[in-house]
Amino acid sequence: MGRPAIRSGDIVSVNINGRGIAWCDGVFSGDAEIVAHARNSAETGERVYINGDFVVAGFDDAESAFAAIYSYNPDQAIVIEAPESTLSLASGAFDTDYEEGTE
Repeated sequence: MGRPAIRSGDIVSVNINGRGIAWCDGVFSGDAEIVAHARNSAETGERVYINGDFVVAGFDDAESAFAAIYSYNPDQAIVIEAPESTLSLASGAFDTDYEEGTE
């Protein structure tokens, strides 16, 4: 019996309030509560508002998986790893000009 296949697809990894979740090859893993939310969002095809546009949550690609994860808590989502196209989608969703001690 051989070793199981190693997953080789895109990876989306996000930290939300110190709790991690990742997606690869259609599978969410990590914090049980966030995973349950992301799966539900993906299964229902939730439309998630990100950076001025709606993205349909899903399992099939990194952008739709990010939408499913992002919908859990948009204000606290920090992208750890994602394909360039997903980072481009996410970059406008966050305030990247914040400097500590200023408002």
